[in-house]
Amino acid sequence: MKKLILFTFLIIISIASRAQWESVATGFSTNRGIHQIVPTSTDAVWATAFDAVNGIGTKCRDYCRSTDGGQTWSALKVNEAASSANWSCLAAADENNAWALFYKTTAAGGWIWHTTDGGATWTQQGAGEVFAGSTSFPDVIYFWDTDRGVVVGDPLNGEFEIYTTSDGGNTWAEVDGDNIPDPLSTTEYGLTRCYAAHDNNFWFGTFSGRVLKTSDYGATWTAYETGSSDVVQFITFEDDNNGWIEMADPTTFEFTSLLRTTDGGATWTDITPSENYYASYGVTYVPKTTDVLVSSGYNYATSTFGSSYSLDGGLNWTVIDDDVVHLAVKFFNNITGWSGGVNLDAYTDGMWKYTDGFVATGVNEVAASGSKFNVYPNPGNGLFYFSFETENSEPIHMTITDAVGRMIWDNNYKDKSQTWLRSIDLRGNSKGVYFLTLENNGQKTSQKLVIE
Repeated sequence: MKKLILFTFLIIISIASRAQWESVATGFSTNRGIHQIVPTSTDAVWATAFDAVNGIGTKCRDYCRSTDGGQTWSALKVNEAASSANWSCLAAADENNAWALFYKTTAAGGWIWHTTDGGATWTQQGAGEVFAGSTSFPDVIYFWDTDRGVVVGDPLNGEFEIYTTSDGGNTWAEVDGDNIPDPLSTTEYGLTRCYAAHDNNFWFGTFSGRVLKTSDYGATWTAYETGSSDVVQFITFEDDNNGWIEMADPTTFEFTSLLRTTDGGATWTDITPSENYYASYGVTYVPKTTDVLVSSGYNYATSTFGSSYSLDGGLNWTVIDDDVVHLAVKFFNNITGWSGGVNLDAYTDGMWKYTDGFVATGVNEVAASGSKFNVYPNPGNGLFYFSFETENSEPIHMTITDAVGRMIWDNNYKDKSQTWLRSIDLRGNSKGVYFLTLENNGQKTSQKLVIE
């Protein structure tokens, strides 16, 4: 089931550049907002668009694509689809293979289109078989790789309409209703683009506050209650167990609560933050981190648009910016992320690229007992000084990696006497975010370094 959101030029003209987000042009000649971002690598990323003047429910086949990490974008359209089509969801396996899922704006039903050449051409899949029912409505599509995928729609004849494929969508098999939990009522729908995936697990949310999950690529499904009858508006997972959902009022779609699970969705706990949370447009886990989330949209407490991040799984939030429009948000790893915006013209705005970073997964941020570690000046020009004081006399190992995990510096010290006011010269490296890890006596300390 689609969600309608209207935009006006009062919102569009409020866009301005802010620290940690760099504004880049999506290239659309007319005003388009971004409501889904699908990265497949640090370089390749796809994003679907909507009519920012007339609203998300207006027919639109536009999308944009980048192959240089979001520095430049190409504004494109699925011309092969009917002009009455509007985006439900997009899936992508790499920079060449993607699937466009559309719903019909003039009648029930929908279409799947597939490209193998980066969007140059599209071929329809499942014609006359998938979402061809009298009340069919497609919601989400996802591919684990170029062969294996799943597509989910609203209930048809009393069962959620779900199909799976193992050949890239050349053929689709409808999942037997016996393997899918029944809808709670005739008004329990899915929502467009409301899904999460990790390994062989896949989750989607419903209009009645439930989360449906498969752990076998869509063959069988389990339904979990969230404890709320509100809409599951967004869903994101860190791993097979830890995940978050944003709940919304079923009438207004205004934010109501943020819930967390630690058991794969079986149970949910309300962790609604008291401040600095931006809702209704996106919340996403940042890969390669532990419990780092980024939110985008509207802060109902301050009546401002913006974005924020949480380093503790959603309990506390820090504002990134509070006077610009951020729509869909997605990160590929701890340093590479994007947030959708609204373009003014073909040369101005439309996408935000994140310019900072978060501490990578695998670094235990517990300092060695009785130790003190300092690095300065930070940010700096690449010449950093550090000191490390500790009560033990064990060896000290220090490494520095770049944002994608490449080792750029590695040194060992026999004990603390060698790590008092020493220098690290990284002036030959590019500007950006780096991560220093210090190991001593079986424990680790991490520090983010920024070269300006």
